Amino acid sequence: MFKKEPKDTDNKKGPEASDQQTKESQISLTDKEYQQLKKAAAEKDDVWDKYLRLHAEYDNSKKLWEKNKTDLLRFGNFRILKEFVTVLDEIEAALLNLEIHKDDKNHAQGLKIIYTKIKEVLTKEGLRPIEAENKKFDPHLHEALFYEERDDIDEHTVIEIIQKGYTYEDKVLRPAKVKVSLKPKDSESTQNRAENTDKEEKEEDIDKPEGEDQNAESGE
Repeated sequence: MFKKEPKDTDNKKGPEASDQQTKESQISLTDKEYQQLKKAAAEKDDVWDKYLRLHAEYDNSKKLWEKNKTDLLRFGNFRILKEFVTVLDEIEAALLNLEIHKDDKNHAQGLKIIYTKIKEVLTKEGLRPIEAENKKFDPHLHEALFYEERDDIDEHTVIEIIQKGYTYEDKVLRPAKVKVSLKPKDSESTQNRAENTDKEEKEEDIDKPEGEDQNAESGE
């Protein structure tokens, strides 16, 4: 007996098979169902946009919080160091007084050791002295307490430090209190008079007619 093999419909070839598969894959929707599906897709996009915005806000808030925490720690150090520099001022004044009077060399040496140790610690924390002497006056770094007329150096030059100034990282902890040079008024007026005289003489030479010089020579 021979068995009849079933027909293999999956192996159909030709345009009829492809048309049948296309028809089976198509889904028919009513207008109402289409509108509902369209609305659901729009809601999904809106939810995704909100998620992206919230995620970006979270990242920004996290960065801002980290920055505020760092600034808070720096401000705390800034306030403490500002108090410590006054201690340095007092130690420096005491050392200067001991050197002048030379009362006790042992006390002076011990005080120098303490001063050096404190300064090393503060330097590690970011404290830096402001360069001022013989520098051009900078209102961001220096505070002028006195002025002195000088004709041997440039105007607005720091000629004396009254009190040291310090910076902490990139901020001015305390500006340097200084004495600043000014140009003497007499020398300035003399220079201006000389310049004006030269200018007037040049203008007179330009305005003078050419024949006037020849007549003067022939008259002689």
